[in-house]
Amino acid sequence: MLLYALKSTEDSHNDRPLLKPTEVEEKAHEVIYRYLNGAVSVFCASKDIEIEALRTPVENMTWE
Repeated sequence: MLLYALKSTEDSHNDRPLLKPTEVEEKAHEVIYRYLNGAVSVFCASKDIEIEALRTPVENMTWE
């Protein structure tokens, strides 16, 4: 719900729409937020997996 939180903290004096200014329906924005939140979640999860894969446990290291 990252994007929803960002949208909800947006300046109330600014009535400019965040996404697709031609859309009038609020429901369309909810769908867009859902897709974007999913994409951000997948991206963050993949970065966590990459970081975990790069870590080498100290107990498995050999010292020469």
